[in-house]
Amino acid sequence: MVSKSDQKSQEPKTNDQRDGENESRGLGSIETNGGGDGIDSDAAVNSSCQPKSSYRFSGKNDFGKVIEELNEIREAYLSYIKADQERLEQRLRENRQHQSLFFEKVERLEKRILALVQTNIEE
Repeated sequence: MVSKSDQKSQEPKTNDQRDGENESRGLGSIETNGGGDGIDSDAAVNSSCQPKSSYRFSGKNDFGKVIEELNEIREAYLSYIKADQERLEQRLRENRQHQSLFFEKVERLEKRILALVQTNIEE
């Protein structure tokens, strides 16, 4: 059995209801001048054929919060990239050391083989 309060929570919400919820959570909202798609259908189209529309953010400190979040994302990304670069550089150094050691060992074995062949030919 479904109660009336459950039915209300299942009904689709209007844009006004969603915007109110977003503002209460500090998300703010975007309002447009013009039609529902953000384009003022009565406005003239400018010379570059771009529709004229204007967006206005509502809510306290929206721009400051967005910039702060952008900076946090940037710092986290740069930190990850720098750490990854350091790991890759370390692996490259290890690879070069291993490669150098490999060629030294192969060269020593090659010299031993040539020396053995030379002594067998002389005998």
